[in-house]
Amino acid sequence: MPGLALALCLAYLTLVFGVRSLVLYARTGETGWVDPRAKGSTERLADLLCVAALALVLGSPILALSGLTEPIAALDGAPAHTLGVAVFALSALLAGAAQRTMGSAWRTGIDPRDPGELVVDGPFSLVRNPVYTTIIATAFGAGLLAPTVVGLVAVLASVLALELQTRGVEEPHLLRVHGERYAHYAARVGRFVPGIGRLRSS
Repeated sequence: MPGLALALCLAYLTLVFGVRSLVLYARTGETGWVDPRAKGSTERLADLLCVAALALVLGSPILALSGLTEPIAALDGAPAHTLGVAVFALSALLAGAAQRTMGSAWRTGIDPRDPGELVVDGPFSLVRNPVYTTIIATAFGAGLLAPTVVGLVAVLASVLALELQTRGVEEPHLLRVHGERYAHYAARVGRFVPGIGRLRSS
């Protein structure tokens, strides 16, 4: 199962980031990847944490395949493995739907040259950051297929990195750009999970 976890993680990254960047480039001439030099210190820190979380997510099945880590026996069984595959499949579908809803507004961070539009339809009517939801879910799915301590830490690291990105970078930006419209939206819709992480409306 660790080999399957690694393959599914790589497939997710290819589809969600690689293919989407190529599609966006074909349509607009831009990849959607924001220049790191245009980012503030908080966003750069969040990026570093995201890279560390990704290294843990990919490293967990690699370590398991090499025999350097042992699986957690209580999680190493057919039910958990089946759930892990289902989580990957649902994550890919949700990420694809979210990116199609965003269209050319999709970015890997805050682009100071283009404030972007506020997307509230489709998956965004359920959670404010559906792609981030799928990133956390794929870390969880990988942890079910390769259930090791490193895999559990990877899930926590993913949540921490994306909480910093949303709370410290994106939400303040969206409040500045969209004001009350975003405030009302964020008061109704959860951050990563429906109903959870709603902002208190002023």
